[in-house]
Amino acid sequence: MIFKKPWFPLLFLFIFLNAFFLGGRNFLLKQGIDPDVLIAGNLILFIATAGSFYFSKSALSSTNGSASVRSLYGSFMIKFFICITAAFAYIMIERKNLNKPALIICMGLYIVYTIVEVSSLQKLLKQKRMPRKEFPIDHLQQYLPSDTGDAVFSYLQHYKVHLTITKERKSILGDYRHRTHHANHRISVNGNLNKYAFLVTLLHELAHLLNFENHSNKVAAHGTEWKMIYGQLLKQFLQPASGNKIFPTDIEQELLQSLKNPAASSCAEEGLLRVLRKYDAPKSAHHLLEELLPDTLFRINDGRIFKKGEKLRKRFKCREVATGKFYLFSPVYEVEVISQ
Repeated sequence: MIFKKPWFPLLFLFIFLNAFFLGGRNFLLKQGIDPDVLIAGNLILFIATAGSFYFSKSALSSTNGSASVRSLYGSFMIKFFICITAAFAYIMIERKNLNKPALIICMGLYIVYTIVEVSSLQKLLKQKRMPRKEFPIDHLQQYLPSDTGDAVFSYLQHYKVHLTITKERKSILGDYRHRTHHANHRISVNGNLNKYAFLVTLLHELAHLLNFENHSNKVAAHGTEWKMIYGQLLKQFLQPASGNKIFPTDIEQELLQSLKNPAASSCAEEGLLRVLRKYDAPKSAHHLLEELLPDTLFRINDGRIFKKGEKLRKRFKCREVATGKFYLFSPVYEVEVISQ
């Protein structure tokens, strides 16, 4: 595809506009529009937008969410400042010969460049959250509990699911994208999960798929319809036709409890997270926040260090050591303890 690279649309827009301004010079002059101003404005907009896009792209790859947002806003503000400065300089230099139609067109081009930039960044963000490399279905059994492969395979094959297994993502365990005219259903699951957590997460995303097949986008993503479908999937694996028990007793009890009102995310069910974590591979110095003593120093995934504070209702109030700011953490948030 011509726009396979995320920056191609910006380059295409710049070349197309320049070609139009050069080829339509006589037409523009007849309309009282200075093509040289348009060409200069187009060049400035392209350079400013390309710089903004480069820094915004770097911000998206950051693991620090707040830093990413600051970088994104900063890059857009710098681009805006460059364009305003260029327009002001033109107005001051060409006061008597100011070509207002060309200046107004350049203002419109600023909006066009911004729309193209935002669209390209959105595509990058989707690629980041949903990798394209499909996982071989016949290798999936290694991630699943015994006697569950055939049932899972039947769903994936019947609905032609593009499955990807990703590296660890702290904010989500899995993700779903519905089918379109150009792509199949897409599901991603974190590959670092233990077998039981992997299956529960995959069932969560499959419930979204079935919900879309039944209701399209006409119902809430985690509404009554989704909860009913998710509950039916859980029952299928809690009571398999083979009669063999799939989940250990403690996980089974938590899943039965969650059937009463499934959470919007498997990350949100604290009781289930506690139980599933028992079956993770041991990690030295890693603990749930609720397991730490008060005033214990801990590090989170993005490298920031906090001191554990008091519990406020359901969450712990913790102070970031570097800034002194306070943040609320879930009791089951996994952290790395820092030796004191």
